[in-house]
Formats: sequence, C-alpha cells, structure tokens
Amino acid sequence: MPAATKNDLREAARLARRAMPAARRKEAARQIVEQFLTRRVIQTADAFFVYVSYRDEVTTHDLIRRLLADGKMVAVPKILNTKRMIAIEIGSLDDLVKSEHGMLEPPGELSYHGPIEVCVTPGLAFTESGERLGYGRGYYDRFLARYKKTLCVAPAFECQIVKHIPTEPHDRTMDLIVTESRVIRVS
Repeated sequence: MPAATKNDLREAARLARRAMPAARRKEAARQIVEQFLTRRVIQTADAFFVYVSYRDEVTTHDLIRRLLADGKMVAVPKILNTKRMIAIEIGSLDDLVKSEHGMLEPPGELSYHGPIEVCVTPGLAFTESGERLGYGRGYYDRFLARYKKTLCVAPAFECQIVKHIPTEPHDRTMDLIVTESRVIRVS
C-alpha cells in the first residue's frame, strides 16, 4: 500500500475534525486553552503571535482575550497578496474584520516587527515528534523562518494526532502540542 500523500492526510484530518460533535469540539477547545495557559513557558512569555480560528479549528478567540487581559502583546496573521503573511498587533478581537474569504483578520498593513516569544500555530495534523501538516500554502513555514527562536505551540484536538507526516527540509516542527487530554513536549 503506498504511503499517504499530504493531500490524502489533509482530507482525512479535515474529516476527523468535522466528525467531532460541535459540543464536544467546544469543550475540547476549552480544555486545550486551559492546559495552554497553565504552562510556565506561556505564563512567562510577553509576546504572542496567535492564529485567529476559522471554521472547525481549535478556537483561539478565548485564548486571545485572556492573553490580552493578562497584558500580553498579541499579534495575529494578515495575508497579503495571497503570498505573504505578516503579524499585526491587536488590542481586542473587536479590531478584526472579515476578509474576502470570510476569515477574521486585522485591517491595514502595519506590520509588527518586535519579538515573538510564542507562535500559536494552526494545522490539520501533527505527530508526537512535532511534525505539522498545514493547509499547504507554506505561510507559517515562511513566516517562522524569520523567527528561529520562537516557541511554536500547536493547539490540536486529539483526533489530529497521527503517526506520520511526510516532511520537507523547510517544514518547521512544533515545540509543544496541546490537546484536550495531554501536552506533548517535543525534545
């Protein structure tokens, strides 16, 4: 049997995530945020780059609110020309507007250039060794290439943890994966 391609894995991961009942997904996301916020490395960090959840991703809205309430700097992604992703600092989720694709993002193009200690990274699937299967456009791998010392943390539902993901040399691995039932530290 041939190895699964990245596109096969993406489709399987999407289906697994969608198969979770909405109430279970909401409760699992709440548990993930709680586990995330109790990590010492998170509590001591001051500058975060956090994806703004969309559709059935692990929701980050409460996480963003709580980080901002704790006085943390929070920047979120903005896609420019469908090619490049930049970080824009926000003060509230109310700062965000719907893009032409229906995703929430900050208006304008005033990029944040300060330090980012923690990048909360989305993905479709992850391995216990930190490999990440993204959506296939390379935004995060290119963005994180500029932030080599940034801690990469992936919130994920347990159904998104898989045995193997085909990787390429430019793929950035995660340092920490937080699910509703465990925290996976990658050495």
